[in-house]
Amino acid sequence: MRILIILVVLCDFALAQYDSAMNDLIKTTYERSFDKEVINTYLHSNSEQKIKAALISLSHSEDSSFIPEILKLDLKYYGSQVCFALAQIGAFRESIDFLWRYLKESPPPEQFPKIFFAIGKIGSERDLTELVRFYNSFDGLFFPYEGIAEAILQFQIRGIKSDDAKSILETEITNKFSSQTRIAKALFTLSRYGASHLIYENLLSTLINGSSSEELLQFALMNLNTMKVYPEHPWIMEKIKNLSDPGLKIGYAKIISYLDFKSLQNENLFFHFLIDKNENVALQSAISFGDINLPPNFTNKEINNSIKERIDLLLRNRLRSSSYRGELFLSRLKVFKDYDEQIDMIERLNLNSKYQILFYSKNPNKVMAFKKISGFYWDSSNIKDKVESLTQILELKSDLKNTEDYKNILINALSSNYAPLISISADGIDSSFISFNKSQLKNIIEEQIKILKENPDFLETVISLINLSEKIDNEFYQNIIGIAKSSKLYPIRKFAASKNDSKEIGLKELGKFQEIWEYAFKYKKATIETSKGNIVIEFYSDIAPISVANFCMLASKNFYNGIFFHRVVPGFVIQAGDPTATGWGGPGYDIISEFSDTDFNTGYVGMASAGKDTEGSQFFIMQGSYPHLDSRYTLFAKVLSGMQIVYNITEDDKIISIKLE
Repeated sequence: MRILIILVVLCDFALAQYDSAMNDLIKTTYERSFDKEVINTYLHSNSEQKIKAALISLSHSEDSSFIPEILKLDLKYYGSQVCFALAQIGAFRESIDFLWRYLKESPPPEQFPKIFFAIGKIGSERDLTELVRFYNSFDGLFFPYEGIAEAILQFQIRGIKSDDAKSILETEITNKFSSQTRIAKALFTLSRYGASHLIYENLLSTLINGSSSEELLQFALMNLNTMKVYPEHPWIMEKIKNLSDPGLKIGYAKIISYLDFKSLQNENLFFHFLIDKNENVALQSAISFGDINLPPNFTNKEINNSIKERIDLLLRNRLRSSSYRGELFLSRLKVFKDYDEQIDMIERLNLNSKYQILFYSKNPNKVMAFKKISGFYWDSSNIKDKVESLTQILELKSDLKNTEDYKNILINALSSNYAPLISISADGIDSSFISFNKSQLKNIIEEQIKILKENPDFLETVISLINLSEKIDNEFYQNIIGIAKSSKLYPIRKFAASKNDSKEIGLKELGKFQEIWEYAFKYKKATIETSKGNIVIEFYSDIAPISVANFCMLASKNFYNGIFFHRVVPGFVIQAGDPTATGWGGPGYDIISEFSDTDFNTGYVGMASAGKDTEGSQFFIMQGSYPHLDSRYTLFAKVLSGMQIVYNITEDDKIISIKLE
């Protein structure tokens, strides 16, 4: 039966939803007008593809008036898509009641995961309790339906948890009748719930058993990380030395900090990871080194110095990435806690300014730390240095007690024309700072909102300013909301309207639609040439035509050429597309979110965003499977070849060019 279910899901995905003949449907979806005449033409057609396209369009509408029409569809054929659409539209009682009725009417087996997902996505705490009761009502050898862990995950993402739900996850993992798919789903959700030592033996068995899927192994390692345990089992210790998969090696590198340095063998194993040829494995090991548990014999100077010498040799290796050397330098400080010794080293190592700032922020003398870091803020012309130094200055605010120097930096950042500086300062200002500077803050916020509310590269900034105004006083806050609501930008109007429960949002501007549309179905794949090698991706225009089109349009204009991968999180994602390399830049306009019922597994490509409908040019490539991203980020492509390159990218690497085919 499991094979049948997999085939049904694959066939579902293989049948395209959107195509090039659907300009009217895609346009009304882009505009967020969801024209009922257009939608109904598709929804009530005799075409399976058109009906599915209408449902994926409606899933973005947040409009409950469509629910009755959706529920008229033949659930035998469209049950999965109906459940997804209801989950995305929002938490309406009509949808919840339907999902529970449908669950108990014995729908086709392949639809159970979709029903459970939808209940978890929009259900309340009461629905989680009912879900637990439904699960426990079966007294057979195991719960007969797939998907229970997906429901619990969706509840957990929204902060709805229970001990009974956690017990279900443990049962799914330890039950000998559970499939690998069910165990994997439960493992991921449990890793987000918190440590569970009840499953330790199962984790050991999973890691030792060579037939386990890479995804299942990845999730097993996530749970060991949550439990803060490194399994010193001889079979596992031997196995990891021969690992070739970078994703799994990164997973082991994340838990290697829990390895006890009680023997030279363990010490050598740690350094085996630190010198790994794969950039991300080595980077994660450098980060993990800072979290090692030192045994008592670390008071022995001879042992201490021996390990220091090995670390310092790696720090002097200029062939390693600046990220690796920087993270290892910071980890060295965490382990040996000798700040003065490392001051003498920092000049010789020539670390990039990011890691210098992070190091100086660790100065036990906080006044000296502030003096050094504020120098980077005022003297550097590099916006990345200013961003990093401002972030660290805000970490020191409790020690600065609203000094004049501290105030000058925050006011300067808030008044600047750099999106990250404005947002970081706005988010970091507390009630104490407000009480001393209320009048000046009001003037700056109002002026900045008026200037920035029409600029798509400042979407997050405007939201931060609105949130800061709320901390000041209600009258001022309402005034700022009124100004923001006049923005021509849909995401800003939508955010402002949500703050006072207004429905007057208006439609998304169509300025870029025709230009973007030309590229929606023009290309099938792209070769991303990077400084490390080529990554070939295949586009999914059938589920994300606007995102594909936008990527292709920017690539055709050489927008991405020379842009760095500004964010690399080993085992998770590599991210690029920001000309400023700060994580805050974009193309000067925004597009829409195109969430779909497609999983964010290893190698999939998604759009970065600051919330729904705020996407621009930034994209990320997955280094692992992370189900909590599903239906919350736009997935628009998948890596066809070049995953070894994806695993080796660091923040020193950049895109050279993109060739569309």
